[in-house]
Amino acid sequence: MSYQLESIYSDFKQYFESYEIFQSKSVNQAENEWSEQWSSFVKQLAGDSQLPSSKSLRILLVAAGYGLAEMKILEMILNEYPTCSLVVDVIEPAEDQLKIFQDKAPELMAKYPNRLEFQWFVETFQGYMKIREDSKCEDKFHFLVCLHGLYYFDNWAEALDQFYHLLVNGGKMATAINSGNSACGRLFKNYREWEGVTASLLTSDDIIGHLTSKAYGHQCFPRTGAVDVSAIFDDKSREGNLILDFLVQRKDFRQNAASSLFNKVMDFVKQNSKEEGGKVLMEDDEVDILVTKR
Repeated sequence: MSYQLESIYSDFKQYFESYEIFQSKSVNQAENEWSEQWSSFVKQLAGDSQLPSSKSLRILLVAAGYGLAEMKILEMILNEYPTCSLVVDVIEPAEDQLKIFQDKAPELMAKYPNRLEFQWFVETFQGYMKIREDSKCEDKFHFLVCLHGLYYFDNWAEALDQFYHLLVNGGKMATAINSGNSACGRLFKNYREWEGVTASLLTSDDIIGHLTSKAYGHQCFPRTGAVDVSAIFDDKSREGNLILDFLVQRKDFRQNAASSLFNKVMDFVKQNSKEEGGKVLMEDDEVDILVTKR
């Protein structure tokens, strides 16, 4: 039976509140591991795209949000290729989030004078592609980054194909996604069957399966993590309810879900979490996936 609960994305204000609380409860995120992985991605850029060190790199950032990780990645590239300039297209449909990114960009531009050029698009990726089509733009990119952005696409597989098409030969695209093997990823996969919908419930298994079917060369780099879900067991906790909403990507899940569906989710969380240091932790591993266009 399909209950067709309201998507968490139907209310952007509540979604961002839910997202920020969920992020604040994330623990054991190995920052050094993340930095090492992305540094290795950056080192591969010039060789595979045969980019002379004196030229510029064209970069596309999709669903860039506040730009926190994206700024770190840009700085890695600037440091790795000191004679390169970067031309960066930034896509983010949430104007408030993009504004925060825009406000931070001048600091990086001042640190690396005359080496950074930004173009900002308050658009969905589909809107951005329409702008390119209308202006007959055929520019290709050396590097495309979409961190946890594929959940938002109505047709993520089509988006991945479009990403690939936008790359120069030898160019790379990188995405981060929930691991299908972690507890949070397994909840996504189970929930798809329980409610009978798939929207936004994406894991690394889906991405890797599509890339393999298309014969797109790719590498996978898992990273460990967890989230503190203690608050979801307090039915009067707004924080807990928002964490629960984020876990299943549905708005007001506790209030609106059928009791059978709600119980399945709560039972899964109980069976796939553990108490540690006064917290109830649920595995929330991620996978970075790097694709090279051949």
